[in-house]
Amino acid sequence: METIIVNHNEFEYNDILRQAVAVIETARSKAARAIVGSSNEIHWEIGKLLYERKLESKYGDSVVKRLSGDLKAAYPKMGMSVTNLWDMKRYYVRFRESSPKLRHAVGVFLNWNWNGGLSKRSSSFYLSLAKVSHT
Repeated sequence: METIIVNHNEFEYNDILRQAVAVIETARSKAARAIVGSSNEIHWEIGKLLYERKLESKYGDSVVKRLSGDLKAAYPKMGMSVTNLWDMKRYYVRFRESSPKLRHAVGVFLNWNWNGGLSKRSSSFYLSLAKVSHT
């Protein structure tokens, strides 16, 4: 049953506005989480691909440079620089044995640029959290 407001007063209008804003904000929040999750998955899977192909900085550098160029041409706003691709591989290597929850938390709650530059000390901290969460 729908409610028809014939003589709406300011209180009723503000209630409608508040509810409409809540619906929009909830949808925006869900969309943002989906985008962040997809972005994290992209970084993870590309890092995994580079790791599994055993690309290292010596002989894999030309492959990663070419890959970066092709990906930037196809997806210019996704940050597929050579540095970011190597960071994706480092991200995968550092957290591949961690729980999916930890990987998700690291990817979501840390800025990707900062994440790629995680120090060994920070990395050890997050890996120790993963071990605690398994016990």
